Amino acid sequence: MIADMPYATASQSQPRPLWSVAALTLGILAVGLAWTGFQQTDDLFYAEAASGWAKHGWFVSENHWGLRHMIVLPMALLFRLFGPGEAMLVAPMVVYVALLAGLVGTIAARVAGGLAAILAAMLIVTLPLVATAASYVTTDVPEAVFVLASALIFYRALERRQRGTALLAGVFAGMAFITRETTLALIAFYGVLFLANYGRDRAAYVWLGAGFCLVASLDTLYLWSATGDPLHRFA
Repeated sequence: MIADMPYATASQSQPRPLWSVAALTLGILAVGLAWTGFQQTDDLFYAEAASGWAKHGWFVSENHWGLRHMIVLPMALLFRLFGPGEAMLVAPMVVYVALLAGLVGTIAARVAGGLAAILAAMLIVTLPLVATAASYVTTDVPEAVFVLASALIFYRALERRQRGTALLAGVFAGMAFITRETTLALIAFYGVLFLANYGRDRAAYVWLGAGFCLVASLDTLYLWSATGDPLHRFA
């Protein structure tokens, strides 16, 4: 049986408007103070890959930075719509930081209520690594977003016996993997849960694996058709 997660009451789970405004203001201030901008290091490889997608519509990078689709493709779309520039380069990262704060706040709200959610979001967005990551391209925050989303969705899938939701959790795990391969640690964690029969629903783990394999297979087919090497990501 799934270990019970403590839940806040309905009144506790509602964040106070004043605290929400304070959290948003603090987040904007933290990002502004930590603003870094274009560094001409790793972000140069991301920008080149995004430009390739924007210009040609079908592009395969020769380095692993350009194969991180969940970073490159949103950037390429913005380049295509508004033209290349520093603002379009970092816009996806700003969104990812906001999503990370939202996910952490959602979990905190479920456990301890709305005020805890606001405080948790504040703590996350003011971490130097996170605040700085909103202004230059890095894999840390996007990977964390997909890993956390996968774990939260899979917990709810087990909790509610919704195997289709477990498939979505696998898709997010796959997105995390094609963002950075260190997500294999999450897959190993799911493997431990499977062996322990956590949630007493092994079929949910099959759906989870199917979602992951769906994303990984699409990525492999794309690389295979474009380069002739299905393992181009690891070459």
